[in-house]
Amino acid sequence: MKDELMKLKIARALCNNTKNNTKTLDIRFIDEILDIAIDGKKLNDYVKSYEVNVSELKDNIAEYNGETKKITVYEKSMCERLLVDLVNTTTCYDVNDFEKELLINSFIAQVLLHEVEHANQKRIIENENGLESSILKLCEFEISPKTEILFEKGGYDSLLEKLHIAARLFKYKVLYNELYDYAPHERLAEIKSNQEIVDSLSFIDRNNIVMRKREIRKLKSVLSGYDDTFSPTITYLSKQANEKLKQFDWYSDSEEETIKLSKEKYNLKDRMKFGLPIDKKEKQFVKEIYIDMSC
Repeated sequence: MKDELMKLKIARALCNNTKNNTKTLDIRFIDEILDIAIDGKKLNDYVKSYEVNVSELKDNIAEYNGETKKITVYEKSMCERLLVDLVNTTTCYDVNDFEKELLINSFIAQVLLHEVEHANQKRIIENENGLESSILKLCEFEISPKTEILFEKGGYDSLLEKLHIAARLFKYKVLYNELYDYAPHERLAEIKSNQEIVDSLSFIDRNNIVMRKREIRKLKSVLSGYDDTFSPTITYLSKQANEKLKQFDWYSDSEEETIKLSKEKYNLKDRMKFGLPIDKKEKQFVKEIYIDMSC
């Protein structure tokens, strides 16, 4: 019930800001979406502050820092990505002014909900037991944001220590970029935030173009990482903590056996949500749905 109320509030915020929008990135809209999501998921202990950075252009358009418990939105990066998304959509569909504005606002809201979900993942790790919590615990990075900040500010005295940290940072960043599409915490944040937007848009109009666009985006996030592997989660964790995979009762050193065990325990929807093994027929089936939905 609380989850539905949160989505209804998001729908109202989307609708109101779309009708009354005067600029692309409205700080009041950002405040409202973050307040709704943080309150709806009871994350006041995990998100202490948030800001819109207007000066930096970064690869990521927003980020959650688990050390400082802060969400940062990068305005320049957000506007660049928005433009690309808008061009792609208007090329595929004939959109009216309301749909164009709703598309922009739903994009912004999804990005914010993605970062809020990262904060929620921290809560899940600390307070819950189960498959999601177990997987997320193995995704915690070797390099913390605090370590990186200390390094950038010259917080290490020894040259040897600086070189050691620099090597670890470089390895972490290369590995992170290489494995981003397979990372369970990123896939889950993308899947959940897109689902929340789809559910919120259903309160406005189930048949509009924006709804279709977000459903395609959600399905794309579900397919993320499956292009060249039978399990994004195994691919990611095997590079991070291979031995720890053996704690899962659905895992085996044999790919065939792992698929069999996973099928016995979880349905296709849950396996794809958590990046667990699927077979070739299942992968082809979902891909065909995605192709049919896409323009």
